[in-house]
Amino acid sequence: MKKVLALALLCVVGLSTSALADDYTPGSGWLKFTWGGGEPVWVGTEYTFTSTADMPLFKITDAYLSGDQFEVYDHGDLILTTSDGYTTGDSIGGDYDAAYDDPKWSSGSVVLPPGDHLIEILVIANPYSGGGAAFEVTVPEPASLALLALGGLAVIRRR
Repeated sequence: MKKVLALALLCVVGLSTSALADDYTPGSGWLKFTWGGGEPVWVGTEYTFTSTADMPLFKITDAYLSGDQFEVYDHGDLILTTSDGYTTGDSIGGDYDAAYDDPKWSSGSVVLPPGDHLIEILVIANPYSGGGAAFEVTVPEPASLALLALGGLAVIRRR
C-alpha cells in the first residue's frame, strides 16, 4: 500500500512541476500570455501547433507597459530574440498590432518551416514584477505567395 501511495505522489508531483502545453491554431490571431516574477523567467506554458503552410510567420510583441524582452525557442532551439524595448512606462494596453508596429515595445518575427512546433518563451528583460504580451502565427494567402514568386522571377530575369 505504501508503494502505491508513493507512486501516486510521484505522479502528482511530476505533473504539477511539468510545463503546461496549449494548442495554438496558426492564422487564428494574437494569443495573449502573461508571467510573474523577475528575469529571466519562463512563461510557463509551451505552445504547440503544426504548420502546413509555406512560410508561416511567427510574430511576438510586448504589450501593456513597455520594457520587456523575449527569447523564443522551438523544440529547445533558440529561433528569435526580440528587439530591445524602451522602459518608458508608456501603456498601449492589449492592442497587439499597434505594439508590434511601435519601436517602444519589444517585438520580432521569424519565418518557420512547415511541420510540428513546440514554442517556449523566456522573458529576458522585465523591469516590472510581471507582464503581458502576445504572439501569433500568420499564414500567407496563396495570392501573396504567387506575388512573391512572381517578384522572385522578375529579379532572376532582370539579372
